[in-house]
Amino acid sequence: MDLMELAKLSGVTLVYGPAGAGKTTFAAWYVYARSARALWISLFEDEATFRRNMANLGYNFGDRLIFWEAPAVEDLAAVFELIADAVAKNKPDIVVLDSVTELISGGDVHAGLRAVHNLIYRLMKSIGADVVMTAERQVAERLMYIADNVIELRYDIFPYGTVREMVVRKIRGSKAGYALPYAIAEGLGLVIMKPPSLRRAGEVLKTGVVCFDETFGGLAPGAVYALIGPVGAGKSTLMLKVAEGLRRAGKRAVYLSFLGDADMLKNRYDVEAYNAPLDVEEFLLQFFSLAVRERADAVLIDAIDLMAQFFGKEVFFTVLLQIIRIAKASGVPVVISLAQDWNITNFLDAVAYISSGTIKAVKSPLGRSASETKC
Repeated sequence: MDLMELAKLSGVTLVYGPAGAGKTTFAAWYVYARSARALWISLFEDEATFRRNMANLGYNFGDRLIFWEAPAVEDLAAVFELIADAVAKNKPDIVVLDSVTELISGGDVHAGLRAVHNLIYRLMKSIGADVVMTAERQVAERLMYIADNVIELRYDIFPYGTVREMVVRKIRGSKAGYALPYAIAEGLGLVIMKPPSLRRAGEVLKTGVVCFDETFGGLAPGAVYALIGPVGAGKSTLMLKVAEGLRRAGKRAVYLSFLGDADMLKNRYDVEAYNAPLDVEEFLLQFFSLAVRERADAVLIDAIDLMAQFFGKEVFFTVLLQIIRIAKASGVPVVISLAQDWNITNFLDAVAYISSGTIKAVKSPLGRSASETKC
């Protein structure tokens, strides 16, 4: 399923996850992407705050979204009738219930479930509206049987940053059971990092760096290359020369450094360099933007395995997997440097070890393997 299909989910969609995961933002993204008339029923937020927060994310709904502030949940039957009247009066294409947790977790849980069930099946489906419900994780299991589509938002906080992942658990009539990284950024809103197929023609880029081109045969579209070696082996210098060579050939090569030395490198080398944020969400958004939104010709990432030291191997492997997926889909070649192999060489397209001014490929489909070349 591509992102446009995800934005066109029909029927009843349940979005759940912990506080801060972005449930409201997902619902806003869905409504905005559909460009439909929506009735937004909020059980916890006032309209002014909602519209201000959404505008900061880039979602300016104007009058195609009607915001309705539900009263405090005391009498479920009365609240149900008020919501039913609002839906019948406005006849929206989409109804958002944000959040139904208040209807279910407090007081009589079974009465809350009956109220939500009746609201959806006796009223909303009768007028043909699609429904998006947001809920906290603790009540989501009680709602899954109602929903046609179920999206879980995972949100993990580490001392040095955050990791967000969207799990598509159920899609009526389509494939489910997969996860996608996502980010939430000011001015961009919800960014789901599943690129459309932008695969480029089979042009292999020559970098102009003789030892690199002889070892790897150049940079193939969508391929991920790794330079492995200890600190001081010359990985960064070689990558910078590659970036310079591509730039001089009229290609846009972007150099991302986890070492925080981008400003210094820009003054010393003729490269477009940026510091890579030591935050999974921010870094993946940075890489996704370069590879997909801006369509750079090549991306070089120095010292990416620092993420393993800060977040652990599991998170590092997840980041690397997403880089590989985005590279393959977008067609942008990627070069990374690693201090060790991490037992991941089988997942990369080309791998070489670098030491004492020499480079030796152990995996190089387009170049030379098992032979050392001076750099």
